[in-house]
Amino acid sequence: MNPSTANNLLLSTDFPLDKIIYMNSGSISVPSGSSLDINVPHNLPFRPLLIATWSTTADFAISYEQGVSGFTDLSIPQLSVQSTPTDIRFLPLNYTGSTLTYYWRVFGFMPSDVDAEAIFTSATADSFVLNTDYNYTKLWDSGIKLWASGTQTIDHNFGYRPQIEIWFEQELNSNLLTRWFQGIDTSYGGTDKVLVTDNQIIFYFNSSGGVTGRKWYYRIYTDRAVQ
Repeated sequence: MNPSTANNLLLSTDFPLDKIIYMNSGSISVPSGSSLDINVPHNLPFRPLLIATWSTTADFAISYEQGVSGFTDLSIPQLSVQSTPTDIRFLPLNYTGSTLTYYWRVFGFMPSDVDAEAIFTSATADSFVLNTDYNYTKLWDSGIKLWASGTQTIDHNFGYRPQIEIWFEQELNSNLLTRWFQGIDTSYGGTDKVLVTDNQIIFYFNSSGGVTGRKWYYRIYTDRAVQ
């Protein structure tokens, strides 16, 4: 089965399901006009590749991606999430006129360069059952790119832009892993960027502040990217 065919299926045994090895949720109260640096132990023997969402209401009626939204208006709350060897690091920013509670949910994967036993950290994993009402992303490839000035490519040849997730080390040996959002025409530091096309994933490592050997973790799925 090729990726284009698998993309039309809810589940394909030709491609593995992503193994989520970490789940957690909680809340943080942030006073008006302040920022915090909160660390929550993840109890894993490595830095997980985290994906996080957050909301200012417990029911997540409106939820947001982790990270800086891109808005320059500081009255809009923000929440950045990082992964360290021991903790999940939350960096809420609240310059609104009142105290806010940030409700957060995170899940994580094992990095490609880790070979370790990872006991699932959430008891809710035991209640997981496949449901044909939902689609399950089909992992095509995962790995690491090391920052080196210039361009690096991955040929997927799907004939469409696939879903891709990317995390990066902020600096070499900084111990901080940050998700870089879905890697379509996005950028970091102005010139480092990842471009996803119908046939390739192109890493442009052009920033003057780049550090040779800094790791960029990627996961590529047969599922189509959100257009």
